Amino acid sequence: MSIISKKTANKIEFTYDQFMTWRQPEPYDCVIPTNLHEVEAPDRSVLFLVLFGRFNDDTMLATHYAIEAPRHCLMREAFEWGEISWVEYWTHRSHLMFIEHPFDPGPVTTRIITPAQIDARTLQRLKNLGDKSPYELKREHLERCLKNTTWNGKCPVKAEREYDEFMARHATKLRMKAA
Repeated sequence: MSIISKKTANKIEFTYDQFMTWRQPEPYDCVIPTNLHEVEAPDRSVLFLVLFGRFNDDTMLATHYAIEAPRHCLMREAFEWGEISWVEYWTHRSHLMFIEHPFDPGPVTTRIITPAQIDARTLQRLKNLGDKSPYELKREHLERCLKNTTWNGKCPVKAEREYDEFMARHATKLRMKAA
């Protein structure tokens, strides 16, 4: 059940500076096939997970989809560990927030939409990710970093340390998912 109602969500408005305070906590702090961020409502009452939709060349606006996602929410945790798919997670609520903003400071607009209103390209991107969890995507990213540092002759010490630290924190959960 949603903490905020559709009526309350319609009243959440961000200034450009408020929206641009997003964070990328683990596992979103690396290059994965789609950008995900966290942003708090301006009154700090709600935490959203924000999915980059696309950049519209015609309007010069970036579009995003935001879903209410407290850090210890069971659905968010199931999504992050791959127990549910990307599409299942982004369509499990009755409504999402659609956000548009320019790249330079300017007005941020928000409106409430249903999951059926996610644009086709973004939905296809989610489908393409299938059952690869954000944590699995981060592990793959760290492995690519290891291979690239070895391949191009750079010192792999930092990449090895990051990979080892990540696996020390999450290997058990990743192995459980693989089994």
